[in-house]
Amino acid sequence: MGRASKKRAAAAGRVGTDRFTRGWPGPGNVTIRPAQPDEIASIAELAGAAGTALNPSLRVAVGTGVMARTLKACVRSGREDWLKLLTRAVQSGDLSVLHELSLVLAAVRDGAVVGEISVSPAIGLMQNLINDGVAPVAALCAAHSLAKVTSLATAPREETGLCDALLQAAIETYDNAGYNVLYSSAPAESEALSTFTGHGFDLVPPGHQVSLWLIFGEQISLKAREGEQLVVRMHDPEDRPRGGSQRGAVPARAGTPHANADLLSRAAATTTSA
Repeated sequence: MGRASKKRAAAAGRVGTDRFTRGWPGPGNVTIRPAQPDEIASIAELAGAAGTALNPSLRVAVGTGVMARTLKACVRSGREDWLKLLTRAVQSGDLSVLHELSLVLAAVRDGAVVGEISVSPAIGLMQNLINDGVAPVAALCAAHSLAKVTSLATAPREETGLCDALLQAAIETYDNAGYNVLYSSAPAESEALSTFTGHGFDLVPPGHQVSLWLIFGEQISLKAREGEQLVVRMHDPEDRPRGGSQRGAVPARAGTPHANADLLSRAAATTTSA
């Protein structure tokens, strides 16, 4: 990497971490920033009114101040902090620590929460894979490649652009942290689906699945629950500048996917030596 490229990469990393402090601008004098413990009830109320729920583990993560701790470190300095988190998860068997890679953002105006977005690693999927015999290190490797938007909601009569601003803030964060896939689901024909497709998510036809070969190197797929549709956004951090908003199809490769091969080998070595 040349000197100019290194400067651009460093600047992109600084922009990403600064956002956790300064926040993102939203429409109508709104500031979007990481949620605070005293905002949990308001966020849960907004999510509930939109037909979703704030995951109990996310409530704990926000309340105890660990939400986004490792995610922020990944945006700042890359994957080394994530490897330490992976080692902790493998050794303890406690997948709840992965909520350090989650993000709960509050949209705030004049001290009131008027919108929220929650994004979390697919912990349930990873636990199912471990239960099915997939090596824990391989299953948990998805925690730094795959995340789900679990709720996205605004208060009544808020500008439609607020949902767009919340989603874009989440995309920027996870792109900067090196994630490959963001996904979500919503009731079929829901207006919420258009918010996702307007930000580069592909709408998966009912009954279809999305291969996660990129993540696991195995034939594992994402699929929507009955009555819902899946939206998936794929991004290749190795092919685009950090912080870029463009998306692209990530090609399948023979053997272990390139996004995880080095991580798996280093995580296995770290776990063995710890």
